[in-house]
Amino acid sequence: MYQIMKTEEHSDKMRQRAHFMRRRHAINRERANELSSQITERLLKLNEVDSATIVHSYVDSLRNEVATRPLITKLLCLKKRVVVPVVSDSRPPLLHAEITNLDQLSPGPLGIEQPSSGSELPIVDVVIVPALTFDRAGNRLGMGGGFYDEMLRTVRQPTIGIIYDELIAESVPTEPHDVTVDIVLTERNVYRIQGKEKVR
Repeated sequence: MYQIMKTEEHSDKMRQRAHFMRRRHAINRERANELSSQITERLLKLNEVDSATIVHSYVDSLRNEVATRPLITKLLCLKKRVVVPVVSDSRPPLLHAEITNLDQLSPGPLGIEQPSSGSELPIVDVVIVPALTFDRAGNRLGMGGGFYDEMLRTVRQPTIGIIYDELIAESVPTEPHDVTVDIVLTERNVYRIQGKEKVR
């Protein structure tokens, strides 16, 4: 019975992943840039980011993904330290590296822009998390590689998922290994997940 339920959950994820991939690809590039800019401004005003010294952020590399390069540039201008993920293989875990400018990035094994090398996750104050979709309960649906699932299980600092408001799901199918984020932020709303407060 457990195996059947697990298979059904996996199938639901695959269907929802395909659905939100199509929806994200359908967004006009100019509109995606505008929404990303609004998300960046809202994110910078969030207390968890404003008060942070070291911010972990993904680097946008996928079509119509919420752009984080302008965010990273602004964080560096604010004299904050920025750590980004490094994929060393086609499987987890993620490695991590601090950067001081975007010129330190080049395409990695999966075509994602990243530093040339990385190490274990250092102590950071907040983590910015990508996804194809989140729901308002903080559940996340990524690309299926499992990189962030593994990372989020070890993170004790606040985690913030960023997504366009139109890509918020009513409900994301979950499996036992899935980890929710603490906050979901769009260009319109901030959803703080009850019961997810963390001590910094």
